Amino acid sequence: MLERDQLRSTLARIGELIQRASEARRGPAGEATAPEVGPYAGERAGVRQMTADELLVQLRGSKTDLGPFVETMVRNQLPYLVVPASAVRAWQETEPQTWAMVCDWLAEQGKSVVQV
Repeated sequence: MLERDQLRSTLARIGELIQRASEARRGPAGEATAPEVGPYAGERAGVRQMTADELLVQLRGSKTDLGPFVETMVRNQLPYLVVPASAVRAWQETEPQTWAMVCDWLAEQGKSVVQV
């Protein structure tokens, strides 16, 4: 019974996160913003954001499995990816700087990680 309640709670939380991720992002004045497109879509204030390919090159030397994680999100154009919380903890402990780089990239792309 407890497992069923935990599963329902987790699924409800995932549903909430999906809804939040699918809502239009708001600009500083509260207006809806259009999705950015193009090779330098993330360019702001003269600083170009890292592309997916650039991030994947950085992840090639990683001892973690973050590369395939990012590849899956990019290939399937996912706004989020559900991963076990234990995997996130392992990434944070094994390579905290690499995990931070991936988190920054995900935030720049409007993507998120759903931990279960």
